[in-house]
Amino acid sequence: MNRAVSQTIESTSDGTVSGTPRLWLRLESVVLLTGALIAYSATGQHWWLVPVVVLLPDLAMTGYMAGTRVGAFLYNLAHATPVPALVIGLGWWQHRPLLLGLGLVWLAHIALDRLMGYGLKYDDDFQHTHLGMLGRIRRTSERGTEQQTEASRQAASSHIHPIKPRATTRDDAAANFVRPVQEG
Repeated sequence: MNRAVSQTIESTSDGTVSGTPRLWLRLESVVLLTGALIAYSATGQHWWLVPVVVLLPDLAMTGYMAGTRVGAFLYNLAHATPVPALVIGLGWWQHRPLLLGLGLVWLAHIALDRLMGYGLKYDDDFQHTHLGMLGRIRRTSERGTEQQTEASRQAASSHIHPIKPRATTRDDAAANFVRPVQEG
């Protein structure tokens, strides 16, 4: 395997999307956000409606009060494209521009979340998404290096060590290998 290819391979044992596919998902989010807002402008609805309803899908987070399994299901239901696509289709079919506009704002919300790194949730932890862990050490797909978020900086400053991330390439694995000290 050549070095360029080996550097783009990252550990995905935790179910997260990384590397080049993550970049494609971000591009997809930009296109979806732009397309949803352009289509919204064609509905004739008032623009003040966008900031009023754009955060409504986040009300699904209240499902986490019933536990992570219910919370993840409701959150993913509100943050996956099939339901807003059905709302858009129903609005189009019934000639209801308000319904069409609400579905488009919903799609824009999903695209904006994905663009900011908020993905669909796993049912083990609110912070565990298909795009990575929120509020913890994140890998940058462009360089494969580690960036500390505020949470990990605070943990480091309080002498609590965050979990060490796995090596992202075979070269990193070799560099991170620690040989035991031989005494005597």
